[in-house]
Amino acid sequence: MSLRIGGGFLKGRVLKGPRSKSYRPLTGRLKRSLFDYLGDTIRGAAVLDFFAGVGVFGVEALSRGAARVTFVEKDAALVDFLEDNLRSLGLVDVARVSCEDVFYYLNVTRPRAPYDVVFLDPPYGRGLAFRTIEELARWPGFGERTLGVAKTFKKERFAGPPPLALLETRQLGDDNLFFFHKELSASTVRAAQG
Repeated sequence: MSLRIGGGFLKGRVLKGPRSKSYRPLTGRLKRSLFDYLGDTIRGAAVLDFFAGVGVFGVEALSRGAARVTFVEKDAALVDFLEDNLRSLGLVDVARVSCEDVFYYLNVTRPRAPYDVVFLDPPYGRGLAFRTIEELARWPGFGERTLGVAKTFKKERFAGPPPLALLETRQLGDDNLFFFHKELSASTVRAAQG
């Protein structure tokens, strides 16, 4: 399987991936819709790509101007593709790859500052998207200015716990994109007004 980068300075370059029918990466219209929504917010952003696969989302983000991306993927075979893609595209210096379970990562990692964008594209049918979102609600890497994006099967509905709130849903084919954030605390609102 090969995947073409759709925008930015790497536009047209191809990522390598497995030939498995069970692997369903972010492609085509869904990727365009996602990056249309993100617009300029991706420029200079610190990005976290959960269930990263071969790096489709994170590499596209880097191509479009993200400052750095952390990729988290537990499948060692997919990590091999991901690391090969990063090397071949010259992105090793702006990428970090963690070959581990997302929930382990959330429980042991305490970033110095929240990420700007957190993307998750877990396997369908296992409840992983909303389990991850529940963990993000408590995790210090998901701050009040972080934008979350979850790719899910079309029949799933956003179930983020407070203080997470849905901003927008986009359905394309068999997939949903949920855009969500953490609602601002009263002290943050007062500081912004003051």
